[in-house]
Amino acid sequence: MKGVIFDMDGTMFDSEKIWRDMWQHLPEEYGLEQDPTLGPDVCGTTGIEMRSIIKRHFPDLDEYELTMRGRKRYHDRITKAQPEEKPGLHELISHLKNLGYHLAIASGSDQDVIRLNLKRANLSSFFEATISGNDVVHGKPAPDIFLESARQIGCNPEECYVIEDGENGIRAAFAAGCTPIMVPDTTPPTEEMRKMCSGIYETLFDIIPVIHE
Repeated sequence: MKGVIFDMDGTMFDSEKIWRDMWQHLPEEYGLEQDPTLGPDVCGTTGIEMRSIIKRHFPDLDEYELTMRGRKRYHDRITKAQPEEKPGLHELISHLKNLGYHLAIASGSDQDVIRLNLKRANLSSFFEATISGNDVVHGKPAPDIFLESARQIGCNPEECYVIEDGENGIRAAFAAGCTPIMVPDTTPPTEEMRKMCSGIYETLFDIIPVIHE
């Protein structure tokens, strides 16, 4: 194994709750009732995949407009307030770099949000590549973002671990041929996730003894 690819929201930073809360309340702006399942369903997705999910939940709305409005709401909230780091984040990253792993981030968030979070956490220098959902044709659960991440850090997908908190991200990593590791955030792991993952851990701290040279 040569590379480790991190999801960001819910994995590195406690921002998944912000994302889900925003999606739950956004329909109210159109005079519609909250949909508590919308946030979990769109979690980790971007582009065509996100719009198709939104259309399924709200067939009478313009899914493109709703997507753009939702992403802007999330962007505004994240840039105003830094989300807390997940426990063990710095320790795990330092451990991986000391072992010589190539590191990347594969996130559905925009590039400026990824870079802002890394700058705030003093982690920018540790990552060789940051890939946004906007940088690939198909977002998670399609494998595109992890295939591109592996390519940018000079690794084959099968040489890469992927650290994820969400189901769509695990599905994407598994489809890419990477080795998924799950650290659940807002959703407990399902039997499907247990079959796909090499391990499921409570915190990033718990991964440190697992990954060796």
